[in-house]
Amino acid sequence: MIRKIVSYVIIGSGVFLAVIPPLNAQLCPSSCPTSIVSDTLRFCRCTIYIGDSADRVQLVTDRSVTIVDVDGDGLRDIPFGVWAYGNQGAYVLKQTSPGIPGSFVAYRISSHPTYGITTIGDINGDSIKDFAIAGHWANYSVYMLLSDGTFPSYYDTLIRRHTGSHNDPNSIVGHGGLIYWSAYDGSISFYNAYTNTLVVRNDSLCGDGVAFGDFNGDGYEDAACSNRGWPRSNHGIYLYYFDGSSFYTADTVDTTRKWQGILAYDINGDGLSDIVAVGEDASIWFNRGGYFEELKIDDDLSIGSIPFARVNIADLDCDGDMDIVAATACPPSGGAILKWYEQVDTTTWLIHPIDFGGNACSGTAPYPYGVRVGLLNETTDTGRADIVIVRGNRNIIEAYYNVSPINACKPLGWEGDLGISETRPNPRWNVVPSPDGITVMAARPIRVKIYDSAGRLLKDVRVPNVARIPLPSGVFFAVGEGRDVRRVVVR
Repeated sequence: MIRKIVSYVIIGSGVFLAVIPPLNAQLCPSSCPTSIVSDTLRFCRCTIYIGDSADRVQLVTDRSVTIVDVDGDGLRDIPFGVWAYGNQGAYVLKQTSPGIPGSFVAYRISSHPTYGITTIGDINGDSIKDFAIAGHWANYSVYMLLSDGTFPSYYDTLIRRHTGSHNDPNSIVGHGGLIYWSAYDGSISFYNAYTNTLVVRNDSLCGDGVAFGDFNGDGYEDAACSNRGWPRSNHGIYLYYFDGSSFYTADTVDTTRKWQGILAYDINGDGLSDIVAVGEDASIWFNRGGYFEELKIDDDLSIGSIPFARVNIADLDCDGDMDIVAATACPPSGGAILKWYEQVDTTTWLIHPIDFGGNACSGTAPYPYGVRVGLLNETTDTGRADIVIVRGNRNIIEAYYNVSPINACKPLGWEGDLGISETRPNPRWNVVPSPDGITVMAARPIRVKIYDSAGRLLKDVRVPNVARIPLPSGVFFAVGEGRDVRRVVVR
């Protein structure tokens, strides 16, 4: 069931470029002198990667935590893919020293053509992040990439091969060994890396974006997908409820417009996952517990016939609530390729353009797009959220370093609790196996949630200092403060 409400959107004061730094903001260095002012925020735009002229670079995933420390050296890195022509493969743009800009080296961790790429946690316990990738370009397959203990060496495991022309897997998301993806054959798929379980449902509805969240409050993560109407004629947003073993029912959120980027997040804090989606428009679909209400926050994001856009969230202005970031490869004439939407309250969002031009939307394949948000220049979970996009003809990655004169914050929030921690393990708490369960130890009282390997919430407890939690044999995930995730095996 869908209800629409009238959106209250104010166009922000716009954007301008300057070669001098804004007052009280950090200086932009000579290596990336473009200073961008977008309402109250200031950015230094820096080119951090230029690939081969034939490369088709993508930053495709529908997760919110997308800039991660891959190898545990304390510096955050950027996974990306090249799916067509050029040097096809999965890559990690590894940061070797911080700064504005930092120093980066690109490592190819797989030669499979890669369109979507997501971190899935440290599956094999070697302290290096593992990945799942979705391949295009006549290699319509999804792989899991596991580190062999020495970065950048990875070995691949085939999860599923999609057969037939234009049945490519597309966006992919994952965490803690749980992987979701959509494909142009219309399917939605789920894979549990610990139980080697593959679940597929195909109602010919999906195709582009995919997001995970508990939409009905039963403790299981469900999946939502988006479709821009190619190669199948249907377009919209669809929801699949999961019971731990199957996608047992589907629900329709929207069929009126073309969508691509999609994200699940509890925007209004009512305990239910909402949906943020971008395509020709940008909207929030508030989960009302049985139906969704749309709040359109932008009706002019992308060209309607080719709505190549992606979305992310972060507290960009450090005012205590989550804002929305959208990048499009195909803006309307004179439109912005990158915008942020400031949350005043859950029904009032201000549109602020960040950057214009530089993208090629001319019919060649593919269009450069993708957006990642995170703390690129910090080594803790506190700072000002930066933005990374694919910009230019097809092979350039640019970082927009947030140098705004605002107080630092923890801008990334909780990614559905099971998001992968961007920091090294928090020394203030730990979890270890104990007879018939686990023991949680904390330096001060903290809240800890316990999930099973299927993503079902089992316990939600307040730990004073030490707590013993009875559990059967199996693999579990304990989630503490700051999205810090611990895997524990009870034998």
